Amino acid sequence: MKKILVVSPVQTPPVSSGSQKCIYEYCELLRAIGFEVYFLYIKGQNEVEKQLKNYWGDRLFIYKRNFILDVFKRGFIECRKKISGYNAIDDLYPIGLTHYVDTLQKKNNFDAIIINYAILSKLFTSKLNCKKILYAHDCLSFKKQRLNVKQFWIDLTPNQEAKGLQRCDTVLSIQENEAIYFKYLYPQGNIVTVYSNFKVGRQTITGNKNILFLSGKSILNVNGIHYFITEVFPLILEEEPEVQLVIGGSICDVLPQIENSNIKLLGRIDEEEKFYEMGDIAINPIYQGTGLKIKTFEALAYGKVTIVHPHSAEGIYQPQKAPVFIGHTPQEFAKHVVDALSDIKLRKLYSDKAVAYIQDLNLFIERQYHQILL
Repeated sequence: MKKILVVSPVQTPPVSSGSQKCIYEYCELLRAIGFEVYFLYIKGQNEVEKQLKNYWGDRLFIYKRNFILDVFKRGFIECRKKISGYNAIDDLYPIGLTHYVDTLQKKNNFDAIIINYAILSKLFTSKLNCKKILYAHDCLSFKKQRLNVKQFWIDLTPNQEAKGLQRCDTVLSIQENEAIYFKYLYPQGNIVTVYSNFKVGRQTITGNKNILFLSGKSILNVNGIHYFITEVFPLILEEEPEVQLVIGGSICDVLPQIENSNIKLLGRIDEEEKFYEMGDIAINPIYQGTGLKIKTFEALAYGKVTIVHPHSAEGIYQPQKAPVFIGHTPQEFAKHVVDALSDIKLRKLYSDKAVAYIQDLNLFIERQYHQILL
């Protein structure tokens, strides 16, 4: 049985963000198809979750960052960043990690090491006798400019991102558009689109008037639901005055007070599947950001009629076959929702299409990993 080490700056489980979900799901997939998977968590100042220890057991390694050295390094980085305006690829690389992994590799002889995010690519400058794989999660070039935000945790030039990619044997992209860009930065590289797998959870059609949105508290998510509430939802209410917009997740912690009896904030959700049992229709109105459109795939995996902003359908698996409704304008978005609210047959038809689509996606992903790792 081949042994794989997954290296991550975020712990999983628990799963409370998109990046954690991606890592958890591909680790689950690798275990299911016969690989022996180990996890190296790069610990900052956060506590190590009990769930993480219970899930990984003796296959968990923890590397603790050197807080004092990190403070000095961060000061240097900020000074240089004020001059250049951008990060360097190794700015966030943990001091001492290379030696730690070298020791692990000599002891365990992993067949492959998968790092999460290009910021850890310096690890692959070491002479590790194994496959060197990057799970990219995201495109980091000109990040602030593309998101139109003042702050982001890292912001690279294309040259710096290319430097990170070119250290790897294989780069795993989670959507097709980013794979094309990575190929431009690394023409000789093995760039593979793997998306992220999702567990199918077919649910009974409720026939109710609920619209579902489950999200974290990123400002991009806040902007997206604000667009829906102000531009789209009033148009829906004109046709369907009994409709309920049900919002769940940590986004509820940061949304301003909403005085609308048709909008219900549930707060943090412990059991995702129970949230999706509350209705047949899900939305993804996010119009900013990069990476995988997790909310789109997630809703489809539960068999929901899924209505999205065009941005939230970019780079998805087989876009021509994807059973999503795209609202290019507020009017078109609202019409798709109203049509689904008034047509039970449509809900049943698209529930079946959604589940079949995700099942096909999961088979594709499994084949991709077999080709990469076997």
